[in-house]
This record gives sequence, structure tokens and C-alpha cells, in this order.
Amino acid sequence: MKKIESYLKRDKVELIEFEYNKKTYVLSGWWILEVFKDEGKKDKVSSTIFESKEDFLSAKIFDGKSIREIDDSKIKIFEVYEN
Repeated sequence: MKKIESYLKRDKVELIEFEYNKKTYVLSGWWILEVFKDEGKKDKVSSTIFESKEDFLSAKIFDGKSIREIDDSKIKIFEVYEN
């Protein structure tokens, strides 16, 4: 099972910050994904709101792949916030 997907199975996870392909991603709240060019999160590239967790997990937004299709070794998780 993918690391990110295993975190999302937890009920109390409110934020996951990770890096993929030299971009920083922040998935928070009600399935809002923000993409930044840098780790300092100063230069936002995009922001997308997904209808559901499944929509996020299935969306082919990572170089034509879904988060499920990316090898864990290519994703660096910085932070997981649980309430």
C-alpha cells in the first residue's frame, strides 16, 4: 500500500505535505491540493479542490499518473498533521 494512501485512511489526518518531482504539495482540509515550486511555499503553481478522497487518489495529475501509481521512493513526505 502506498504511504500517502495509508495516511489518508486515518480519520484524523488533516494535512499532508510532500515533495514529488521537485515540487512541494500540500493536501489539506476538504481535499484541497496546493502545489508550490519551492519548499518554502512562496511560489504557488496551482490549487485544486477535489470532490472526495477517491477523486484525489485517482486523479492523473502527477506527470500523467495518479498518486497511487507513483513509487513511494519518489515521494518525500515532510509532514502529516492529525487532529
